[in-house]
Amino acid sequence: MYFFGYDFIDYGDFTYRNINQASFTETSLTGMAELQVDEEIRVRSAVLSGHAGITVDTLLKMFARVEMASQAEVVVNGVTAFIGMASLETSSSILIETVKAYIGRSVMKSRAKVDCATVLAFMGHSVMPSTAKLSCRSAKALLTGLADRQTAFFTMGNRCYMINGQDFIWTDGANSGHVRDIAYVPTLTLAGSADAPGAIYETLNYLSDSWIDSYSPDGEAVTFPVSFAPSDDVLVTAEEDTPEGVITYTEGVGLTVDRTVTHAKPFATVTFPVAPAKGTDTLRIRCTKTGMMDPGHILNCTLPVLYGGMADTRVHLAGHPEEPNIRYSSGLEDPTYWPEDAWEPIGADNEAITGFGKVADALFTFKERSRFYTWIEGPDDQGKITFPTLPVNDEYGCIAPRSVWPAQDGLLALAREGVTWSQPNTVRGQWNTWMVSKNINGKNGIGMGILDHSLEELKQAHAIVYEDKYLLHIGDRVYVLDLRYSSLPNIACWYPYDGIPGRAAQFMERGDELLLGDRFTGVIYRSTKRHLDDDQPIPAYWTSPLLFVGGRDWIKEFERLNLTFGGQPEGNHVLTVMTDQGWEEIGLILEAQGVFDYGSISYDTFSFGTLPYPSAQSEKIGYKGEYLQWQVGNAHPDQGISLLAQSLQYSLRKKVK
Repeated sequence: MYFFGYDFIDYGDFTYRNINQASFTETSLTGMAELQVDEEIRVRSAVLSGHAGITVDTLLKMFARVEMASQAEVVVNGVTAFIGMASLETSSSILIETVKAYIGRSVMKSRAKVDCATVLAFMGHSVMPSTAKLSCRSAKALLTGLADRQTAFFTMGNRCYMINGQDFIWTDGANSGHVRDIAYVPTLTLAGSADAPGAIYETLNYLSDSWIDSYSPDGEAVTFPVSFAPSDDVLVTAEEDTPEGVITYTEGVGLTVDRTVTHAKPFATVTFPVAPAKGTDTLRIRCTKTGMMDPGHILNCTLPVLYGGMADTRVHLAGHPEEPNIRYSSGLEDPTYWPEDAWEPIGADNEAITGFGKVADALFTFKERSRFYTWIEGPDDQGKITFPTLPVNDEYGCIAPRSVWPAQDGLLALAREGVTWSQPNTVRGQWNTWMVSKNINGKNGIGMGILDHSLEELKQAHAIVYEDKYLLHIGDRVYVLDLRYSSLPNIACWYPYDGIPGRAAQFMERGDELLLGDRFTGVIYRSTKRHLDDDQPIPAYWTSPLLFVGGRDWIKEFERLNLTFGGQPEGNHVLTVMTDQGWEEIGLILEAQGVFDYGSISYDTFSFGTLPYPSAQSEKIGYKGEYLQWQVGNAHPDQGISLLAQSLQYSLRKKVK
């Protein structure tokens, strides 16, 4: 029997090459030493000096820390997650073709050099004195000066937006910046005249101190009033539509601005060199009044959600620490426009909004101890869209914003009392809510459960639904709700999970991969079909019920336990047997089970036969007693466990008198 890796098979020609992997806890290379790896290398700590070098073709996870001196060199062709901290001295260098996540902190001295062809996310902090050199031929996103805060992401149009309660950033993959710098400038009035600005059309934008007044000139007037007196530190500009095209004007070059406002002169005015031609809304004057708007209403929010009924046409924000119950709404498909009248209080201000969720055309707004339902109405006679909101539940709230996820036509969320599931019923606007984590809430002395964590850990909980599993991270572990075997609210199949998933600061799904960021080292892990625990094994076990087979009034002889394991290359499992006569641990060693992945094979080119089911492994028990219980587990690194079937052989010995 043998184990074979099929990841690289070309089934058209049926050629293959084996999997090569190198894994080092600590590596030290000196002098002319060199380390070469074709596919994967994982190094926790590396020290390179002299002419030492590491050459790698494909790299999944590399260094927690690397120190390089003299002419030491690291050459990498492809990197997914790279260096936690690097210290480079003299003429040491790092040469990289493609980098997706790079250096958390870098200290470079003398002639040290970092040369990258493509960089997606680069250095959090870098110190580069003297002749150190950083060279990037193509940088897709390189942002500096951002606050070190929990950040929420959303996309609209062709841009990705990030908001963290201090920074509100946009990027399109090629360019990036602060949303305030590209904020929409509203047209405040229409059909103005030489006597007064016109009728209100749009409202001011929280993120912009600028506005536009639109006018319908009579062909004679040269002076026009504006809605507010503009600041003198920003030039006033204007545009006029003519048959020949658009004419632009600038203060000091064709425009004269009188910012004086008195009782007799209620408006600041803008004067043109000649009278604009007669027309309807053909003249637009743009002004700015510094400090007029408070962007903090938007920038200090932390909770975004996209909602517009059946389509995600607007962004809604909450989470402002000084406005805990306020929900702000953006302009139509425009996260740079936040109208000053587009906000709504959700319930009382003594209870903060803690999260959002969507089911069908409904928006669910969670607060600490209650929940609200929102729908969309409009447009009305003035073209306004509104988002009416009503309370639907005051028994359960939500304390962890990142725990809210849709599942089975409802919403999962972590409340103070445990995980709840809410679902709309047949009457529009009415929702039912159930507690679905009773069996894993804890506080009953049987293992650690959800409610055994501190309140702060519960508030920092985060989740994702991946491969039909709700992964809820709290503290140092993940609680998994397997939705494949659950039928909410009546059946909820939970189990705990630790190891690397327990270290996750955030989950993210990319294609069919699950990515998680290590909150201690900054390393990014990705899901894989291989069992790679990074020296942090996950203790997995299955425990049988307490079996009184044949009745409690009989002494039984438990003879054999037959176990059928799923196919795996190797396994060092432990069978623990417990009876009223004692207990015993039995080591189970599995070697080279036949493993084959049939998911990507093309059956057009060849056919084959194989045994469809692994054979059972029989273990002698030899205990007598009233009852039996057993546990099968595995706590070895880079090993999984899969139980397909179990059967117990026993016989009745004597009746208890």
